[in-house]
Amino acid sequence: TLDELRPVLAPDIARAAIFDGWSEKAVDAAAEKAGVDPSVARLAFGEGAMQMIGAWVASVDGAMERGR
Repeated sequence: TLDELRPVLAPDIARAAIFDGWSEKAVDAAAEKAGVDPSVARLAFGEGAMQMIGAWVASVDGAMERGR
């Protein structure tokens, strides 16, 4: 589902955002790295930058809870 895809892509979107900003270009780069159709990835982050940032923060929180 899109809800399951967001935390998978969020860390790589954040890495790409260093160069591309919180943009569709960053989403596309993360999708390519994960082997996900870029159009599906863009759909998962259709609300834009704040949704990308929120997913990244949630992924960091989740990693901390898991002790990573």
